[in-house]
Amino acid sequence: LNSTILRMDERNTGRPMNVLHGAFAVCAIVGPFAVSLLLQSGLDWAFVYRGMAVIFVLLAAMTGFAALPPVQPEAADPEETRERLSAHPAYWLSFFALFLYLGVELGVSNWVAEYFVVVFAYSPEASAILVSLFWMGVLVGRFGVPLLYKGSRPDAALIGLSALATASMALITLLGYAPASAITADVGRGLLFLAGLGCSIYYPTVMTLVGKCFPLAQSQAVGFAATGGGIGSFVFPFLMSSIAQNWGIRAGFATYAIFPAGMTVVGVWLAVIANRGKNARALPVSS
Repeated sequence: LNSTILRMDERNTGRPMNVLHGAFAVCAIVGPFAVSLLLQSGLDWAFVYRGMAVIFVLLAAMTGFAALPPVQPEAADPEETRERLSAHPAYWLSFFALFLYLGVELGVSNWVAEYFVVVFAYSPEASAILVSLFWMGVLVGRFGVPLLYKGSRPDAALIGLSALATASMALITLLGYAPASAITADVGRGLLFLAGLGCSIYYPTVMTLVGKCFPLAQSQAVGFAATGGGIGSFVFPFLMSSIAQNWGIRAGFATYAIFPAGMTVVGVWLAVIANRGKNARALPVSS
């Protein structure tokens, strides 16, 4: 799906990719509330999964009959199968960019509620909405940036918002060492929303830059970058858990202040390469 959207976005604006992934943010906000309402209604918990199965079946049927816009296939190039994608730095940068991003995104979603309860003396009942607050920031960014930003440099927005995510997560971590009060909790919530906003366009824009760097091998490059994201989402929760178990939740959550800085550095590097016009055609071919 990412590869198809990239081929639809011929000017590499990143707007279609942001809208696509904005739908994910909508479900991340609505889903927990919907499940909560179903469980409060007294229905058996298994009904939730059966309902999801029905939704997926309907989605598959709709996709099969939907009138999708025509998309140009990837350009056929006899040299493409021999290109050494691994020799291009953007190939690895996109992998590590999504490795860091998905790790931070999933890690914050999993741990922010407990962090606020332990550090800011937040009530467990109120902490349930914190994940949705983070994803509200993601949602605002993914729909807001395509609507408000009319330029042709998605990489510039990527760098600016990545820096915002880094600063917000660093401040949340530092705030955790201040005395717990209603003020620190309120400030923490605001910073959490800004962290979500800062993370919002990272994944879609990295995918857009991958498409720009590899116009002849988008499917392979996108698949490899997405693999990095999958590994990050698997590894980071274990890392956070191990650090928190040994040094406390403040130290564990501090990792999510460090890795966004790495996201920003890798994003800048990838943007520089993309804007230099380096792409897969320039790769050396294997013998």
